[in-house]
Amino acid sequence: SHRKIFVHGLGWDTKTETLIEAFNQYGEIEDCKAVFDKVSGKSKGYGFILFKSRSGARNALKQPQKDLFLVGTRLRV
Repeated sequence: SHRKIFVHGLGWDTKTETLIEAFNQYGEIEDCKAVFDKVSGKSKGYGFILFKSRSGARNALKQPQKDLFLVGTRLRV
């Protein structure tokens, strides 16, 4: 449905809440998940964001990647 985006380049300490804070400026988020290692509990460096509308996903993807930073780490979408 083109409402979900894949984000990688996350730091090992990234939380789902941090992703929501970084991406809710582009549109209302329906679901968000940073993927964690089951053993260490640390982020695997990627996650998924599902926006309520396609326009939210489009807005996030239009953002120049050099401008997407999360706690000092450049993100790639």
